[in-house]
Amino acid sequence: MKNIFCTLFNQSYLVRGLALYSSMKRCIPGFRLYVLAMDEETKTALKALNADEITVVSIESVFDEKLKKLLSNRLGASMFWTCTPLIIEHVLTCYYEKWCTYIDADCFFYGDPCRVFDLIEEAGCSVGIVEHRFRKDESYDEHIKSDGRFNVAFNVFRNEENSLKILREWKEQCLEQCTNRPTEGLFGDQLYLNEWPGKYRGVYIIEDDGIDVAPWNVNNYRVTKRGDDYWISNDHIDRQILMYHFHTLNHISKHIVSLNLWNTKRRSEIKDLLGLYRDYIDECNRQQVIASKYVSMTEDAVNTGIGEKIKGFCSKYKNRKENSLVQMFRNVMWI
Repeated sequence: MKNIFCTLFNQSYLVRGLALYSSMKRCIPGFRLYVLAMDEETKTALKALNADEITVVSIESVFDEKLKKLLSNRLGASMFWTCTPLIIEHVLTCYYEKWCTYIDADCFFYGDPCRVFDLIEEAGCSVGIVEHRFRKDESYDEHIKSDGRFNVAFNVFRNEENSLKILREWKEQCLEQCTNRPTEGLFGDQLYLNEWPGKYRGVYIIEDDGIDVAPWNVNNYRVTKRGDDYWISNDHIDRQILMYHFHTLNHISKHIVSLNLWNTKRRSEIKDLLGLYRDYIDECNRQQVIASKYVSMTEDAVNTGIGEKIKGFCSKYKNRKENSLVQMFRNVMWI
């Protein structure tokens, strides 16, 4: 079966992880989602949820003592980045799944990605990776250098010798270095993928624009809602959005959300895109209610650290070339 997925998150991303799961239930028939629970609260909540399609993977089952010691010295994102190849390998070698696709917890499905898996197999490949698809403007080379050509958000691996070789070499690289130092060619687990197409055989670059639509590439398209589906289009493509990546979506306060879109267009030009974001936020609010039944939940930014969050939000626009004030307010949604 190809509809096998894995992800990882802790309590701070529990609501988004549950939203991801709800989107998969709606869009993907016969799937299984393996979740590496990065803290006890997440493990407790997922076990209590008792969802048929979710297999909860504990840290203890993946980390040996040597690995625990290594990860104890890695904080925040660095620890999560290090664990990406670990959970993929665990699913393939301990649960003996024939395929496994890693997904970031802040992604959300709007359609079934099965056509992507078919294309990978038809091409005779065993690994699938997706490009960032940055806008090709004056900042393109800078983004490729700092963030990488490929995004670790939808990464497909088949359980066979070639892909396991790639996966294990990637794992060793992440265990050696998994920090954010782009000037040294390091950005978490991500910049390592730059060399894959030229270094390894059997690597398929996913060309379906409907996969991993995200804040950094959505400005390449017009977003429209057609019935219950969202579509992207430009002069070259017209595709249904299959998976949107709500990267760095952030509550500034209880009723204000920062969308963190790149090169934000006028509100009148992104009406349906804003609708997509509002739908996702509504789903997260529904999942917050569910999660609060199982663990004590603290709302993102509500009553805590609001001043610092607003200060941080404003500082992102301080040195940008465009009209910073206009860009800043176009990136805010009141809910």
